Amino acid sequence: MPLTANISTIFFSADYTLRTVTADPAAASQAASGILRLLQSRETWESLSARLESRWAAYRRQADDTLLEAGEQELWSRYLLPEYEPNMVCAVSASLTRLWLSREGRRAIQPGTADVLRTLNRRGYSLCILENTPAEDELNAWLVTEGLASCFRTVLLSSKIRLRKPDPAAYRLAARCADASVRECAFVGGPMDLTGAAAASFGLAVLLDSGESVGFSHRAGTAGNAVQAGAMDGLLDLFPDRRETA
Repeated sequence: MPLTANISTIFFSADYTLRTVTADPAAASQAASGILRLLQSRETWESLSARLESRWAAYRRQADDTLLEAGEQELWSRYLLPEYEPNMVCAVSASLTRLWLSREGRRAIQPGTADVLRTLNRRGYSLCILENTPAEDELNAWLVTEGLASCFRTVLLSSKIRLRKPDPAAYRLAARCADASVRECAFVGGPMDLTGAAAASFGLAVLLDSGESVGFSHRAGTAGNAVQAGAMDGLLDLFPDRRETA
């Protein structure tokens, strides 16, 4: 029986699976001025950014260790800017997060991804996203901008569910929200993403070719079904039309 025979729902990681991040000096400059303006700060960006980068690194280490994510208001008022007035920080936390992430660069869809997603939809698969992110609305806004929002049945973000991949509980919750059993779910992403999918007993773990595949097949293969699809269009070879077997 094909590995995908019982798969009805396909989950994706977003960053470095559906989209890439490309350095954008103009966006970084706008992020700096925007954050200073929102905070009405008289600090230099050099001073403020050095403090933020240090605190951000400490927060990411904590999040990776605990597999818990703070929401935007908690992130900024508790971890990144505790010396600022908390009500003011909470009021602009969503904008702060968008600007802070934009300093990393421009997020652009991977070539050919939109066509693959729409084809999988037509073939009868429910598509979903499970993503680690401190932002509560950035990814959804990006999907709307790219014309992809209608492709996805549900989008679960660590900033809203508190749980981070690869905690198996995040994957089990994701399957429940998609109204599917874990055995009916596949996950497409990188090695870290798929370790959690295998631990949660997802029916299939699909690694896209990202240069990070060394040792993956052995680790994930011992916990569940695992395959490597190569580029995004390789998913069309892996997931046949479900309507033909209905």
